Amino acid sequence: MNYLVDGAITHNGARYWFSWTSSYQEEIDYEISEPNGDRYRAHLRRSLPDYARRNLNYDAAGLEKHVVASIGILRRCVGTNAGEISAETIAAFNAWRAREYERQMSIMISQPNRYGDEADLRASFAAPLPVYAGRWTSESGWTRANALPNNPPHNALRNAVNRAIASGAPIYVNQTA
Repeated sequence: MNYLVDGAITHNGARYWFSWTSSYQEEIDYEISEPNGDRYRAHLRRSLPDYARRNLNYDAAGLEKHVVASIGILRRCVGTNAGEISAETIAAFNAWRAREYERQMSIMISQPNRYGDEADLRASFAAPLPVYAGRWTSESGWTRANALPNNPPHNALRNAVNRAIASGAPIYVNQTA
C-alpha cells in the first residue's frame, strides 16, 4: 500500500497508522492504530480561540486546568481517560504529521503560479508543533507527560493564554505564531 494514501508510517521499526477524522474549533480527532493492533480515536486541542472560549463554562482556574492545559496533548477519546498514549506512539505521530506537512508543502511549492513562492508558503503554513501525551485527574486537570522541559512554543502559548485570562480579554492564540 502507498504510505501517502493509507496513513501508515514505520517509526523505529514499528508500523503505525494515523488518519484525520474530523476537526472543529481548533480541535482535531484522529484514528490511530498501533503495531500491537490497538486501535482508538485520539483528540488534540491546538488552541483556544475566543469563539470557542465563549461556549465554555469555567472560571479562570478551571479553564486553565481543564482546557488550556490540554493544548498540545494528544489524548485518547474515552470517557474514562483509560490510558495515556505511549511515548513511542507520540513520536510516530509527530513524525507522521511532519511528513504529511512536508508532502503537502511540496505539492504547493511545485505549483508557484497557483500557490506563490516557497518563502511565502512556509510563512503562511507553519510546520505543526509537536504533541505530547498527557493524563487527566479531577484534582489537577491535564498534566503533560513525555514533555520536553521548557519547550518555548508551548510555554509562549500558555503564557499568552494566562495573560489573556488575567486581563479578561478575549482569548485567541494562533498555535503557529
